[in-house]
Amino acid sequence: MAPSLKEILAPLVPSVWTPESFAQAPNDVLALRERCGDLRPGQLLFTGSAVAGMMPFALWWPWGDASKLSVRLGIANSDRPKDLYPALRALFGIA
Repeated sequence: MAPSLKEILAPLVPSVWTPESFAQAPNDVLALRERCGDLRPGQLLFTGSAVAGMMPFALWWPWGDASKLSVRLGIANSDRPKDLYPALRALFGIA
């Protein structure tokens, strides 16, 4: 059986945040939420441990009818996107 998308994301971005759990979130996660906008019910923000101040994250946005899902991957607090995004894509086997 193929792994689920959440199983694939878990090693890189193991912390999961919902609109209800942001009250317990650390400041760097709250700052990321501000930059990305508030989450609606059913949407999730996954975060990983920061390395050199940069934090991997994934935004999980199910579509209204639950037939599709959008996931956006990023690295917060980075001034090196041209260097880091190809490496991030390679981790997931994306060309």
